[in-house]
Amino acid sequence: MNYLRLEYKRMLKCRTFIMSLFFSAAILLLDVCQDYWLYMQGIDAHMSVFEKWLGVRCISYGSVVWNFLFVILVSVPFSCTLCSEIKNHYDLHVISKIGKRKYFFVKVLISFISGFLISLFTLVLDFLLLALYNKATYPLVDSMNESILQNEFLSIYFYSHPYIYCTAWLLIICIWAGIFSVFTLTVGVFIRKASIALIVAQILFVLQYILSKFFPVYLNGIPVELSWMGQLYSDCLNLKPWFVVLGSQLALLLLCMIAICWKGKKYSYV
Repeated sequence: MNYLRLEYKRMLKCRTFIMSLFFSAAILLLDVCQDYWLYMQGIDAHMSVFEKWLGVRCISYGSVVWNFLFVILVSVPFSCTLCSEIKNHYDLHVISKIGKRKYFFVKVLISFISGFLISLFTLVLDFLLLALYNKATYPLVDSMNESILQNEFLSIYFYSHPYIYCTAWLLIICIWAGIFSVFTLTVGVFIRKASIALIVAQILFVLQYILSKFFPVYLNGIPVELSWMGQLYSDCLNLKPWFVVLGSQLALLLLCMIAICWKGKKYSYV
């Protein structure tokens, strides 16, 4: 518990954590500034904050950059500390005191928390800034402003309880952020070079998006969104049922856990 608390405080004071918050804030400001300019021009001024939020739409420059660089932004704060410590042999000092299993567990947990917090900060701040000048009216079903389809994850709540809907998607995206942070940590365990681990994780993220377009899956004649990038916001032309979203998260997390456990079991610190 002491080591967990120590690593958590270390994460909050880490310079890269502050830098990631800064760059994430810059990206969301790009999103808000573009929306405000359109609002002043009378474009989309009738739409509510629920319809413009970063977790729902992906049409602004800021939202595109946020989704594309999502893995790097949420992984930079802490995910590379494990491979750096292994490379510098600092891990031997810690493992000799708390044990290998606890060491890897804390690294994974703090990595997940760091990514979760980065995403939480960005999405909540984006919603609050948009709410300063956009109305909080309930979206209309016949407005044709969104492409949220029937049978999508919690789609019925978007029109009846938008606060619940946005809160649910806030948690989904933040969980994705934590998982991608663990994903980068897993890549770093095998590569053991921080900068390359970040690049490889980002490349795999984009590659998965490209491959998902080559192998489409349909449900009732509607294409299902299988890409991780496409599941970072709710308003999409493709279908996103709950079992696809949660199944994708669980599959990637289990894959990371298996890889880390396998690597940790083989890892010799003697």
